Amino acid sequence: MEQMKAILENKKLVYIGGGVIVGFIIILFLILSFRFGRSTSYQEMEQLMIKATTKYLQDHPLESPTSVQPEITLSSSLLVDQNYLKPLDKLRKDNCSAEVVVHYKEENHLITPYLSCQNYESTTIYDQIVQNNPIVSSYDGLYEMNQELVFRGDKVNNYLLFHDVLWRIVKLNPENQTISLILEDLKTTKNDIWDNRYNTVEESKNGINDFEVSIIRDSLFQIYSSQFEKVRHELVPMNVCIGKRSPNETNKTGDIECSYFLNTKLYVSLLPLYDYMNASLDSRCLSSLDRGCSNYNYLVNSSGKWWTLTADGSKGTKVYGISNSGVISSDHAITKKSIRYMILLDGGSLLYLKGDGTKDSPFEIH
Repeated sequence: MEQMKAILENKKLVYIGGGVIVGFIIILFLILSFRFGRSTSYQEMEQLMIKATTKYLQDHPLESPTSVQPEITLSSSLLVDQNYLKPLDKLRKDNCSAEVVVHYKEENHLITPYLSCQNYESTTIYDQIVQNNPIVSSYDGLYEMNQELVFRGDKVNNYLLFHDVLWRIVKLNPENQTISLILEDLKTTKNDIWDNRYNTVEESKNGINDFEVSIIRDSLFQIYSSQFEKVRHELVPMNVCIGKRSPNETNKTGDIECSYFLNTKLYVSLLPLYDYMNASLDSRCLSSLDRGCSNYNYLVNSSGKWWTLTADGSKGTKVYGISNSGVISSDHAITKKSIRYMILLDGGSLLYLKGDGTKDSPFEIH
């Protein structure tokens, strides 16, 4: 019995001693954490630079960009010297330099921090997309077409998440580094008519296929007001191509649709038909009459029918739409289809966060 008690006492001492050691390690860890702090991530450093610049411009409004001087650059040393930002080497143990470019965007400026470190470099979303998608001349991928970079095929990594909404990248403009996006999920938008006015020329109630005075233009403005007005500093207003296209027209350069522009630019619009046709790799996709345009085309969306921007030049009541099987159809404007809208992202000023463009890991910005 005495021997058993001795054994139990020894176990208690072991438990107590072990507990003391574990407790000591935890306390030491907390002290070291408090003393040295955790390392700030590069993305967090970029966010701190944005906050510092915002505060600096609030205190120095005369240094903000204007319509006359639409872009200014602030060095990180300026922000550090005036106590808006901690020294970069205090935020992270790396050899870093940085600057912040502020773009004039009416009420809300767009602030882009550029961080250059030994182990990290800030990258714009435009540059990352191009880096991930080398130019190809066959099969699925990114093509050079009509002075633009255009995604073609049905197996392309062109998914992008923007403000918690999933989009597909249609094309990129190398000149101004903008990115054309189209809504991916038709369930997140509404079905609506393109127009419902009485057509005096056709003597019918099937609508007028003139986008300038259409009902769908009003619907697009409502979408902009409710979803994008507060983030328009991250967008670029679009030239809207509203030229009409005849059913047997084979020109796919945009010269037909863009022979006539809307008199004002829009932040939210629809896809011109030539962009849908160019997304197909089928060599038989020559005109809107060709069903082959639905082949090898990532824009085909089986969840519903949707409107394009382009009106049928042969019939004053008809507009081109896309069926849920991807076939182009010319339908009366009074018909209801999904409003699959587009936006234009300022890809040269927004920073890449993560993702590789796949559906499971879409490109993201921050």
